[in-house]
Amino acid sequence: MIHSQSLYDFLMNKLTLLVEDWVDSERFNGKEGDQLTNNITKAQRKEQALSFHSHFLQMFRSDYDSYAAGINQWLETVGMSEGAIQSNTTERLKDLFQTQNQYVSLVDDFFEDEFADEKELAKKQIIEEMQALIVKITQLYEQIQEKQELKKKEIISQLSTPIISLNRYVALLPLVGEIEAAHVSDAFETILEECSKRNVNHLLIDLSGLYFMDTMFAHQIQKLVQSLLLTGVQVSLSGMRPQIAQTSVHLGIQFQDVHHYQDVERAMNHLNNQYLKISM
Repeated sequence: MIHSQSLYDFLMNKLTLLVEDWVDSERFNGKEGDQLTNNITKAQRKEQALSFHSHFLQMFRSDYDSYAAGINQWLETVGMSEGAIQSNTTERLKDLFQTQNQYVSLVDDFFEDEFADEKELAKKQIIEEMQALIVKITQLYEQIQEKQELKKKEIISQLSTPIISLNRYVALLPLVGEIEAAHVSDAFETILEECSKRNVNHLLIDLSGLYFMDTMFAHQIQKLVQSLLLTGVQVSLSGMRPQIAQTSVHLGIQFQDVHHYQDVERAMNHLNNQYLKISM
């Protein structure tokens, strides 16, 4: 690799300009304040840019192993962080291509005409390393997407099969563990279809296995309950923990036309008596 302390210092002196160009992308235009749709603020975006440039420019002063270790650290802690993954990949790659062009332009400004060979080597090094980084980011993103898709399928599988028919009229849906709301919408659609296929009259949703419910998941459950009611399926809830009840109240989520029971046993005692009268 080409090492040049003077080129490194020159580019580092341009760091403010590089960071501002990275941050002031079109994704901020027209937004209220400086909040992105993926909840990354402009200040966080600036910190990400500063971290990237600081690591990338080490190629002109460090040995390759140290440089590569720094880039990998950036990928692990910033480049492939949760917020970065949620952002638009195409836009992120455009950022890197734009940065590559900025570096090349700055290298042109730095070298005098008599150092044409050194200039071309420096530009080649920048382009090769940037292309390698883009390929690595793309590969990592694809791996993460595959893992997320598998996780989504697992959740859909977990939620689509546990509808247990308790009697001719009532079925039980136990929700267990930590379920991410981002993957649960498709699963709840499957539950609606399953209730329709089985001619379920009453679905008892047991929440005793849930220890945490975030805003998105609470709204998803509310939508599921509303959809079931609209399709003619009566709904009851059992085993709602105090902290989950507090979350629902705090969010203003109301389960109207829904009976609440302390546990499944009490729910079934009541529902069995209710539907026993209907069948008589």
